Amino acid sequence: LLRHAAPASQLALDKIVAAAGASFVQWEDQSGSCPRLTGGSLSSCLSLCQGNKQDGPVLMQDSTVLSEALYSRLGVRPAFLSTEAFKDLSELLPKELRPQGPYWLLMGGKAARSRLHKHPPWLGWDQLLTGHKRWRILPPGAEHVGKPFGSCGAMVSDSNMKGGFVADQHAGDVMLLPPGCWQQEVFESSPTISVASQLLDEEAFPKMLEQLHHAAGLPPTGAIGVPAADAHR
Repeated sequence: LLRHAAPASQLALDKIVAAAGASFVQWEDQSGSCPRLTGGSLSSCLSLCQGNKQDGPVLMQDSTVLSEALYSRLGVRPAFLSTEAFKDLSELLPKELRPQGPYWLLMGGKAARSRLHKHPPWLGWDQLLTGHKRWRILPPGAEHVGKPFGSCGAMVSDSNMKGGFVADQHAGDVMLLPPGCWQQEVFESSPTISVASQLLDEEAFPKMLEQLHHAAGLPPTGAIGVPAADAHR
C-alpha cells in the first residue's frame, strides 16, 4: 500500500461525471441476500452510491467509461507508473489476449463489497480517488476454493474470506496487488470511488505466458520468458 502516492481528487470525479455521466453502466444492488444486477446512467449510479435513493449498498465495476484519453485529462496518474520499473509489456501479447479495457472505474456505497477473487497473473493497482476501502488479502500461493473466470487464470469464490492481511486505503493511496493474490474489497464510506488497472512487468509477463500456455491445453515446457531485446524495445 503506497500512502499518498497520487492526489485525492473530488475534481477528478467531477470531470468523469461531466464527460461520461450519461453513459450506460451496470451495477450490483447488494441490498438483499442475493445481489441483483441492474443498470442506468453513471450519474444515477453515483446518486445511489451517495445513499440518496436506496436502502442498501450498490457496487459498480465498469471497464468502458474510463478511456485512456479521459484518464489522462484527470491529471491524477501516479508518477511511479511512468518509471522504467513499471513498464507495461501487454503490447507484446496478441490484441485478443490483452487485458479488457485500460482502466476500470469502481464505485460503491458504504458496506458494498466485492466477491473474493484472484486476478490473472498480472500486477494490479488500485488508485482511490475518494472515500475509504478496507482490503482483505491472501498472499500468492495461499490455497482457496474458487472457480475459474475466463481462461487467463482469474478465479472467483462465494465463500467468506478468513485470515490474510487487512489494509485500509484512503483517498490518494494506491494499492499494488502482486500476481496470485486472493483479494476482497469492502467499501467503508459513501461514495468510495477508485480507478483500477493492471500491467505486465518483466516479472509478471512470464507468468501470464505460462497461464496462456496452460489454457491452450499445450504440454508443459521449460521456463517461458520474453527475450530481453523485446522486453526493452
